[in-house]
Amino acid sequence: MAALSATLAKLMARGDPDWPRVALVVRQMAGAATSDAERLKVFEEAAQIMGSAPPLEGGAKGYPEREARWLAASCWNAGLARLRRGDRGGAAPLLRLGLDMLRHLPRWGAPDRAAMEELAAELLLHRSSTCGGFRVTT
Repeated sequence: MAALSATLAKLMARGDPDWPRVALVVRQMAGAATSDAERLKVFEEAAQIMGSAPPLEGGAKGYPEREARWLAASCWNAGLARLRRGDRGGAAPLLRLGLDMLRHLPRWGAPDRAAMEELAAELLLHRSSTCGGFRVTT
């Protein structure tokens, strides 16, 4: 993990980072995380990186949208997995980060964000919810 972190730092130190390569290293870091705390740290760093990347509109180079979608979904799913294990305190930051990452995905994020915010609020308040026809109870 230290080598990946050093590689990411070197890539981000450039004036105009190679965003596809940055995304690849972030994905590798998420896969290499060996604990929930380490995974959360990777997702937090990824959210900061996505926030610093230029928007993809108008042909500008930025964080690859497909990778950003993967990160948001992976973070959200990690939060749901922690909820299933009964770890509300550990789930909340992951769910919030997943929602935050959606800000950087204007085409994909707007409709999903509202539904995910509602579901996260219900799940974290320990209420049951219906999501996509499935009943979710924590």
